[in-house]
Amino acid sequence: MAAVTGQAPPTDEIRSYVRFALQIQLSATHEANPESTIDAGFRLLDEGWARYHEARDRSASG
Repeated sequence: MAAVTGQAPPTDEIRSYVRFALQIQLSATHEANPESTIDAGFRLLDEGWARYHEARDRSASG
């Protein structure tokens, strides 16, 4: 998709984030309350993503 749009290919981190996001949605389809499952999954995913960026920024500046 990146080549078609003329953009740089996604990093390994971006590809992993997308895979995890898709897995959250797939697993929610088997739950009695899929909205709650999706909310919980993205809360965990986004908190981990924020920590990754914080650690990366610390490494780059120090």
